[in-house]
Amino acid sequence: MALKAIIDDVSAVPETARGFYTKIEGDDSGDLAGKFRLDVEGSHGFALDNVESLKSALSGEREAHKQTNGKLKGFEGLDAKAAKEAIAKLAKIGNLDPAVEADRIASEKVDAIKAQILAEVETDKKKWTEREGALTGEIRRVLVDNAALTALSAHKGNPELLQRVVTDRLRLTEKDGKFGVEVIDANGNPRIKNAKGEMMSVDDLVVEMRADKRFAVAFESQAKGGGGVPPDNKNGGGAAGKYTRAEWTAKLGAADEATKRKLTSDYMSGQIEVVG
Repeated sequence: MALKAIIDDVSAVPETARGFYTKIEGDDSGDLAGKFRLDVEGSHGFALDNVESLKSALSGEREAHKQTNGKLKGFEGLDAKAAKEAIAKLAKIGNLDPAVEADRIASEKVDAIKAQILAEVETDKKKWTEREGALTGEIRRVLVDNAALTALSAHKGNPELLQRVVTDRLRLTEKDGKFGVEVIDANGNPRIKNAKGEMMSVDDLVVEMRADKRFAVAFESQAKGGGGVPPDNKNGGGAAGKYTRAEWTAKLGAADEATKRKLTSDYMSGQIEVVG
């Protein structure tokens, strides 16, 4: 069972998991005061965060964009080159005789004003587009990374080794202004977990990975006592070729990136065996 990030009553979770929750207190707790938060230690830039403020900021930016587009509608069809030419013509208007060229002057003034407004609107639109992209990217980072971290914590997976593997298989979704996370396949299609057509959850994905030989060694052993099966005595305990799960996890954790890749390659090719 995956652990929820926020719960109202700590007694609602199994007793063995209650120690993972911390009561939310303080003047800045807001509506969450008195509730319980999953106490997950941040690691390598990943942690449980509150995204409500990000959602509010994104909503505000979208409303501003909507208003800006309203201003732009009346000037559709104008381009930047035309705007520059109109402004240049405006500078010459002061030298003309209004009595002779009244109509032309009025037309050029209108065109110049339109061009100025169009330039301002285009600038605002560019700023909004960049701002929305930044906010959406931050919401994705928080929601997707938190979903992966929560599922890995529930199934005792090593975040250092598996966090990026899980997030690469997830995608941020948005429907009716609400954000969510879905599991996708290598082609970017949502994954279905069974014949009933039910969508795969992040928790389902982590359970699947735990049963996969490629990733099983990055999960805590389920054997009683946590020690796994004793290593082959012929190889001298933790010698190259055969490791207990605890020895293998410790070895990977202490290795640099190049060594990790070599160990993983040896494991996948069968040169290294992990038992327990």
